[in-house]
Amino acid sequence: MKTIAFVVALALCSWTSAVHAEPPTPKRTIQFGIQTAHQVPSLDDLITLWQDAEGRGYDTMWLNDHVMQFGKEDGPAYDAWMLLGALAEKTKRVRLGVLVTSNTFRNPAILAKMATTVDLLSHGRLEFGIGGGWFEREHLAYGIPFHTKKERAARLDEALQVIKALWTEKEATFAGQYYTLDKAPFMPKPQQQPRPPITIGGQGEKLTLPLVARYADKWSVPAGFTPEKIAEKIKALDAACAKVQRDCSGMDKSYQTFLVFSTDPAKVERAVQMLTRYYTKMTPEEARRTIIAGTSAAELKQQVQAFIDAGITHFILTERAQPYDREGLKRFAQEVIPAFRETAGR
Repeated sequence: MKTIAFVVALALCSWTSAVHAEPPTPKRTIQFGIQTAHQVPSLDDLITLWQDAEGRGYDTMWLNDHVMQFGKEDGPAYDAWMLLGALAEKTKRVRLGVLVTSNTFRNPAILAKMATTVDLLSHGRLEFGIGGGWFEREHLAYGIPFHTKKERAARLDEALQVIKALWTEKEATFAGQYYTLDKAPFMPKPQQQPRPPITIGGQGEKLTLPLVARYADKWSVPAGFTPEKIAEKIKALDAACAKVQRDCSGMDKSYQTFLVFSTDPAKVERAVQMLTRYYTKMTPEEARRTIIAGTSAAELKQQVQAFIDAGITHFILTERAQPYDREGLKRFAQEVIPAFRETAGR
């Protein structure tokens, strides 16, 4: 009898432990994408890069939203949203968007219509990225009003309300300080229902992160942050989300950074120095840790993991100028990405 009692007690203890055990940490797929500048001499080369990257298994492809080149102002530059529509027709699987659309360039109702058109052309593959706008020079060059940071954030706040209303309501009415709608019809609706996912780009804790907390499905961190700084920003986002009673722990958090992957150490070092020369407030060691660079897959895996540990779930590798680093992107897809297709979520 004592033996039976012991076995029963042991079973009850095991059952109780199982009931009160912590649930397993859910697995989250880490995504990888590419952002290409479209201020380039050859659109055919850009299209080919997108098609190659799609074939290699990258998850997302992005353009930026600028109407002039940085530095070389007389160089070619194309419209991001018109080009995105063309790229929707040139690709089949990859999700695509603009990282990020400058809200200062377009009326939000017109932007909603443009985005809907791309969503339909791509059969529901649009990722809608938007931000407040930041590059003052192109605004001055083309006579586009460039407001204070606070007003740009306030305009973005209203624009997001306008776009969401048009996407989800039969007739939308909105009366804001900057934008209005008067029983505005909106047909057709986007293919993605209830609407395409919204990514807000930026890192400002006073103006941008509260907008991410209220309106975004996804958040994009710009280049120039170490894993430790990103972890701090994610804590700030969590605090902003808590203020609006929202749990943002499951939000997709992308980091836009640069990739340098070559077997030539000298080439890697030259590229790192060029890419980090603007980070004057960082030590060289800190600046290097804001990008993904090295000669071996093992090095790059370690760097990617550090960002994942900080909370990043989506890496967007920036290709700024032609000729594109096709070999680096190919090796990264073959040697690095497969190791992160499933990893522990934050």
